[in-house]
Amino acid sequence: MKPYRLKATGLTLVELLVTLALLAAVIGTVAATFAGGVRVWERLEARGTRDQWVQVALEQLRHDLHNLRAFEPIGFEGSYDEFAFPALVPVDVEGAPSHDEVGRLGYFFDQIHQRLCRSRHSYRTLRGHRVKDACDTVLAEVDRLRVRYGALDPDTNVLTWSESWSSAEIPLAVKIEVGYRDASTQRSASRSLLVLLPAASIS
Repeated sequence: MKPYRLKATGLTLVELLVTLALLAAVIGTVAATFAGGVRVWERLEARGTRDQWVQVALEQLRHDLHNLRAFEPIGFEGSYDEFAFPALVPVDVEGAPSHDEVGRLGYFFDQIHQRLCRSRHSYRTLRGHRVKDACDTVLAEVDRLRVRYGALDPDTNVLTWSESWSSAEIPLAVKIEVGYRDASTQRSASRSLLVLLPAASIS
């Protein structure tokens, strides 16, 4: 009669090492997937925030252009990356409450600091001041600003576009493109705005 032997029920060293290797691979895969998901979420959140800032800047532009008022001493002037027009601007006078006066409101691209700027000067301080002499940052991390000005061709009665404007008359429309870097893809992106100027019909 053969002696009775108990069967070993534990894991051998090789089986234990294989199990640990598989477990490490699974944990590594889960950790990498989680980290990738966090990065994607951060990029989407940054992109959403960036898009919101661009939208706010464009709405500020639209609002200012809609409030444009014809004022003969201050004309509408513009180039491909800068424009200025007559508008009511806030004025702070020492010893008196802040109030609005007729002045010049302008937007321009500050290439050195990569930003979209807004400047304002009252009519009495215009002499000796250029549009680019003051900058309130409207949007940072901008890589381009392209502005075009629309007017009716007198011969064809069709709206035509030009990259500059210097006239006593106000253009019928302004088309603005703001370029910036997309936070999620690190590629160049842009948003456009078309504004019909109500003051053009009364200039």
